[in-house]
Amino acid sequence: MSWFRHGAMAGQDGARKLAIPCALRYIARRTPLCRRRFPGLAAGGHRAARIPLPASALSTSWQARPLQFVMNPVSETVQETKPMTYIVDAVDEALGLLMLVAEHPSLGVTELARRAGLTKARAFRLLSTLEHRGMIAREAPAAVYKLSYNALLVGNAAREQVDLIKLVTPSLAALGAACGENVIVRVRDGLESVCVARHESSQSVRVHTEVGNRRPLHVGASGKLLLAYGGEALIDAVLANAPQRFTDKTIVDPQALREELAAIRAVGYAVSLGEREPDAVSAAAPLRDHTGATVASLSIASPASRTTQEVLDRHVAMVVEQAAVLSRSLGYTGA
Repeated sequence: MSWFRHGAMAGQDGARKLAIPCALRYIARRTPLCRRRFPGLAAGGHRAARIPLPASALSTSWQARPLQFVMNPVSETVQETKPMTYIVDAVDEALGLLMLVAEHPSLGVTELARRAGLTKARAFRLLSTLEHRGMIAREAPAAVYKLSYNALLVGNAAREQVDLIKLVTPSLAALGAACGENVIVRVRDGLESVCVARHESSQSVRVHTEVGNRRPLHVGASGKLLLAYGGEALIDAVLANAPQRFTDKTIVDPQALREELAAIRAVGYAVSLGEREPDAVSAAAPLRDHTGATVASLSIASPASRTTQEVLDRHVAMVVEQAAVLSRSLGYTGA
């Protein structure tokens, strides 16, 4: 269109004066109503300066428009460009629900929606999709959700593919047979520790732990160990969140916790006496990789009823020794 060409050629200074007359002349020549109301526009010459304009056409708001609006009459709104992201919201929300079902089985859609921060309708649609893919199952008549068989396939595949778990699994069984108690490997995820592998004791009375179980870093031998070797920024973040008290043995005082963590770094292992569960005792040692970083904790957990000081000392020695062996397999060459 000719008025676009004239507006573009006029330059930044002349654009406001030239573009509007050209546009009005273009419209007038093609619109009968405009030709009747503004006969001078249709009869004007080639140059925009010769076109008589009504006073309203040269209002302040029109004159103040920048060139980019003249060049694009379809939209007069400049949209702010958002940073590019590769996160698909629906997938992210669905996986969040899947993790909630894994960590808290037998919850209904209302409670799952509340914990996920979703509406009940959206949560139900996402749960239905996961159910369709065989990742979860809805159990009647209570209409609660649990993991299904395809989730088991994913978990087993992950167990085979994650190098750390493949490495430690044979050692867990051997250590468990030697001590007769639960043997657990935990890693840090944010401000929590997560159980990624375990050997279950065959004794009728034992400390109950499931793969995927989470707990705060400030409680338990494994959590304190991962926190102790996580750096000052991590310790500050944990303390900033007001550590929760679980039993009368839980360390929640900031100065006392810092002293406990310093002692752990000094001796190279951690011990918990009823900090998370009143009847649970545990000892943990670090698993280090080739850089010397602590990537996981190896621990033995046992009921307090059969864990004397002598037994605890033996568990400490066993877990420290086995952690050193596994660390060398991970490439650690330190002492």
